[in-house]
This record gives sequence, structure tokens and C-alpha cells, in this order.
Amino acid sequence: MSTLVRSDEHWLLLISGLGVCLGLVLLGETIAVLVWTQSFSSEFAVGAVTSLLSIGPLVYARRWIERRDLSSDRYRRIAGWCLGASAAFLLLNLVFMLTMPPESLQLAIAWARWAVSLGGGVGLLLGVS
Repeated sequence: MSTLVRSDEHWLLLISGLGVCLGLVLLGETIAVLVWTQSFSSEFAVGAVTSLLSIGPLVYARRWIERRDLSSDRYRRIAGWCLGASAAFLLLNLVFMLTMPPESLQLAIAWARWAVSLGGGVGLLLGVS
């Protein structure tokens, strides 16, 4: 396996990197919940599972897109959809957070992570199609 990255692949690395970062945030949240509260709330569990449904494809996006034999000219557009949808979902949910403030910082972080991961997953599907 070559360690060199073609110039057009950096867009795919950006998408996968977003997935890895979101996965690390989720891991940190899970550890914090286990250490501080010693139990998962149903809200956290639902948010974690629905985030994983988006984080998995984001992490795997590079291999998935390369195997589909899409033109490398489309990589930038796919990344644009992915990052744009992430930003849009986060902005929309930040407005909701202002009108219905979360009970804790941990809940606010979980809510933001959920919005970014869901937006990224939706954007990835839109960009590829």
C-alpha cells in the first residue's frame, strides 16, 4: 500500500478525518459519562448510536468512494457537500440550543457532535449521488 497521497485525494482524507475526529469526540464523551455518571442515559445512548451510523461511513468514505471508481474531479464536490451539510446542521441545532438550552455542557457537546455527524453523513450521501 502506498503512503503517497494523490493531489486529488486530500478531499477524501478531509472527509475521513472529520469522521475520525467525531469518533474521538464520541469516545471521549463515552469515557466521561462512564467516569462521572457511571451510567448511560437513554438520550446519550440514542445520540451515540445515531452518530455511529454517520461516523462509520465518514471514516470509511475514502475507500468507499475510491472503490466506486468515481472521477477524482468529483472529490471536491463530495467534500463540499459533506462539510457544508455538517455546518448547516450544526448551525440549525445551535439555534435550537439557544431557544432550548441544554441542561449541561456534556449534553451541549453531545448535541453538537450529533448534528455535525448527521449532517456529514447526509452530505456524503448527497455528494456521492
